[in-house]
Amino acid sequence: MMKKTAILITGVLLFFGLGVKAQTTESKFGVDSIKTLERTSIYVQYFKQGSMEEALTSWRYVFLNAPKYSVNTYKRGEDIIGYMLKKTQSKEYFDTLMMVFDQRIKYFNEEPIVLGRKGVAQFEYGKTHNNTEMVKEAFTSLSKAFELGKNRTSPQVLDVGLQAGCYLANHSELTRDQFLGLYMQFSDFVDAQLKTVPDERMQRNLAACKDNLDATFFGSGLADCDALINIFTQKYNENKEDLPTLRII
Repeated sequence: MMKKTAILITGVLLFFGLGVKAQTTESKFGVDSIKTLERTSIYVQYFKQGSMEEALTSWRYVFLNAPKYSVNTYKRGEDIIGYMLKKTQSKEYFDTLMMVFDQRIKYFNEEPIVLGRKGVAQFEYGKTHNNTEMVKEAFTSLSKAFELGKNRTSPQVLDVGLQAGCYLANHSELTRDQFLGLYMQFSDFVDAQLKTVPDERMQRNLAACKDNLDATFFGSGLADCDALINIFTQKYNENKEDLPTLRII
């Protein structure tokens, strides 16, 4: 089946003359348009079957030799390399995953979204391997994703961002006050979004995020009585006329 597909693609490309132009990695179809479409067809078929290891070789060709071809190279590549990383816990696959994120930003922008996904991957790897420097990088990526994304920031960025802040505070890389300020910033942001976002699915995601933020904060070991008094006093002063919020406080 895959041989027939490759032959068909080759014939179509030759018919339209796509395979005869001098090309580089900066060309739409990369250094070899015929091979790019052949390899894409092969890895996509494996990908749709859930055969990530079989998809890897052909995907890697497209990633390295036709980086501008399609954003789907990066979306699918995140899953393929993520699978291999989870299976092997190899630093080489983690480095490749970082390349996937960086190259997607370079060629297709989407920086707030991609930085958020990169930060989540950095945090998971850093926490798993007890790598504080990697968690610091994750915190930087997630903070920038929040800064750039603003009201379009995904709840996951906030959730994992606070987890990263908690990790760093417990490893003396953030002060307690910085962590408490981060919690208040994210919590207030979610409260504001819950009042304005009409989409029911996003409402559910935000509500779950709010629960996760509270769980991280109260489970951090940093939420002593003085910290709680300061937080709730500030929330009261900012919401004196907001009855629903006052009931929660």
